[in-house]
Amino acid sequence: MSYQVVKAAIEFEGPPRIPIEDLGRPEDSDIVGVGFEPQIWKWHQVEHGKQECTDLFGCIRQRHDGGIGQVYKAPLENWDEFDRLILPNVEELRERTIEQLSALPENRFVMGDIGQFLTKIFEIRGFENTLFDLALHADRIKALGERLTTFAIERMKMYVDIGGIHAISIYDDWGTQNSMLLSPQQWYTLFFDFYKNLFDCAHNCGMYVYFHFYIFSTGMFNYVIK
Repeated sequence: MSYQVVKAAIEFEGPPRIPIEDLGRPEDSDIVGVGFEPQIWKWHQVEHGKQECTDLFGCIRQRHDGGIGQVYKAPLENWDEFDRLILPNVEELRERTIEQLSALPENRFVMGDIGQFLTKIFEIRGFENTLFDLALHADRIKALGERLTTFAIERMKMYVDIGGIHAISIYDDWGTQNSMLLSPQQWYTLFFDFYKNLFDCAHNCGMYVYFHFYIFSTGMFNYVIK
């Protein structure tokens, strides 16, 4: 009944209870997920207490005591490398996605992750470099955003082809301690079309959109966009 409960909540059709989301405990959750990148990273020990991995986008990450770690070497530190930047192969993710889907409890509301957007740009380009680019080279950020959008749409269509996935999941952090990272005008100029293209594609594919984002340190929002 989990799927029906979540769908009724999204559609405002009077669900019998509030849906439960606990992606870490799928057996107790109405909402489950596939495709979350940290689940398939391969960490190795580099020194006592420190692990390292290269993620799907070529970002070299380090961590202490678990977690997702931090990127310490970005694959696009120099824009001269842009044409050689390799994004993940969607077809290589297909088999892993099918395995994850088959391991989930039955009759759940399933989200297929398509990752982050601005956060992924920060990781690929580097945080400080991205801030300079937003001020001085917005056209370059837009070019990287177009490539990330193409990848996300290809991944979304792969989910549709597999079947059994009811929504896409996307999440981002847009806030500092007291304001947005960039002005609303700049956000609309640079990023609005990317999100619109992703959401339109999801809806055209018959899926919902789960959008999780931070605006300020005090404001976390989860939206399901029908």
